[in-house]
Amino acid sequence: MRGRFAHTSRRRIAGRKIGGLALCVLLVAGLAGGALHAQDLRFFRIGTGSTAGVNFSIGGLISSVVSNPPGSRPCDRGGSCGIPGLIAVAQATQGSADNAREVGRGRLDSGIIQADVAAQAYEGKGAFTGANRQTALRALTSLYPETLQVVVRRDAKITSIAGLKGKRVSIDTEGSGTQPLARNVLARAGLKPTDFKPTMVELGLAVDMMRNGQLDALFYVGGVPAPAIAQLAEVMPIELLPLPPAIFAALRKEEPAYLAMTILTGSYAGMTADVASLGIYSLWVANSKLSDDMAYNLLKALWHKSAQPMLANGHLAGRQMSLASALNGLTIPLHPGAARFYTEMGVLKNATAPAQPTAAKP
Repeated sequence: MRGRFAHTSRRRIAGRKIGGLALCVLLVAGLAGGALHAQDLRFFRIGTGSTAGVNFSIGGLISSVVSNPPGSRPCDRGGSCGIPGLIAVAQATQGSADNAREVGRGRLDSGIIQADVAAQAYEGKGAFTGANRQTALRALTSLYPETLQVVVRRDAKITSIAGLKGKRVSIDTEGSGTQPLARNVLARAGLKPTDFKPTMVELGLAVDMMRNGQLDALFYVGGVPAPAIAQLAEVMPIELLPLPPAIFAALRKEEPAYLAMTILTGSYAGMTADVASLGIYSLWVANSKLSDDMAYNLLKALWHKSAQPMLANGHLAGRQMSLASALNGLTIPLHPGAARFYTEMGVLKNATAPAQPTAAKP
């Protein structure tokens, strides 16, 4: 079984920005002809995260491959193989927790969510207790493994997570998937909330603050390399802190979906050694009210053979996305339409324990 629910068939929006690829789709739709009727189009929003994060880029890629505006060249002639009449857009949000709430309440069509956050939302744990529980969440697919990255200024001379005591640390925004994991890691390293100076800003701003000497460290959960961190490494020396084995073991006991990951030497400029860390799959999720046919057709478009080069060439994380790993690390039930698609493709019927990645390759 590929995930906790692999065989089960069953706020605020932080921004309205549209990813570059998705914007191109909109422009194509606008140029297709002024005589188009509103009923010819359907817009489909994908909640992603910070515009500086990997999930925003991946959301733009997904939007591009599942969209097929009226007037597009047919699929068999080299055109879009997406859903006819659909225009998907990548929408910037606060991150995984924000997406879980918005999708669960039907205010977003879909979202990209860390698998641990999806589990907490579905099961009503952590920040999702009581009325905040989101039992309507359903998985469409697993995308790629995200990695915990604890970045420090080299001149701060911090060599361990426990060494963040007294330091200025960005733990990402409320509503992100990074923040609860960062707080958990810091607590397990023996740091109380009063032992460090927290800043709650999104990745892009945290990188700017690091560059300007206003932060000593930042936490980020996402693909490796993260463009914003890579840019930081080009202009100032940084280090990545290893996750102690005892902390990883404790966290994995709490959430079995966590993976042992290694951030390889060379992932960022100046890295001279591999760094042990933790990973978790990102999931593309929808609400249970999404029609079975729509869920089925979204996946048919996403995993169409014509989409694979676009995903692989569009972003390094896209190279880790495939139909073969689409059921890896699931922590919530599959949408029935998704289950039908994977059954027809022979993926669900032949599901076995997945070979989990052990390295975050550049």
